[in-house]
Amino acid sequence: MTIGEALKKVQNQLGLTATAMAAGIISKGTYSKVVNGKQSLSSDSLVKILFKNNIDINDFFEMLKSTYMSESRQYEEKLFNGMQQALNNHNTKMAQEYLAQIKTKTSNKYLQQRAEITVAFLTNNIDKLNDEFKKSVIDKLNSHPNWIKDIDALRLFNTSLLILPNDKVEVEMRLFFIKIAHTEQIYERTVCYLML
Repeated sequence: MTIGEALKKVQNQLGLTATAMAAGIISKGTYSKVVNGKQSLSSDSLVKILFKNNIDINDFFEMLKSTYMSESRQYEEKLFNGMQQALNNHNTKMAQEYLAQIKTKTSNKYLQQRAEITVAFLTNNIDKLNDEFKKSVIDKLNSHPNWIKDIDALRLFNTSLLILPNDKVEVEMRLFFIKIAHTEQIYERTVCYLML
């Protein structure tokens, strides 16, 4: 689904006219061209339309995945969601099947490590994950320059809390909060600079 098609769908769900949907942001004519695929919409205008009409951004972008997300990333998302479902349902067999697919059909190391941890957790074999594997998880996290902004790395970090020793969890949590604080300081400094 394109952005225009998604806007039209949400507009219909909300029972709004094109004029009401885009009022104060873009003209009715421009909006019509966007929903009919004849013109692009700036990201600023899109976000303004979504916020103005109280449209959930996550739900909106979920509709766009099939058009704008690469097939390989869509496949990884499908595998990730399947693994989550297996974990939530404590379905060991399903988790093992997804692990096999993840290991053979993706190159996403974050996803592979998460799947291994999940299966070890479901089969009560966390203690069988060796120190080399645990070190590889930490190395993978630390190889990313700013992993707190990478959703795959954050997911791995969350899952790795199941296997890391308490002292390693403390160190990683400390680093996590330092990076967040640093990011917020940069953001605040940037906003202050832009306001000058």
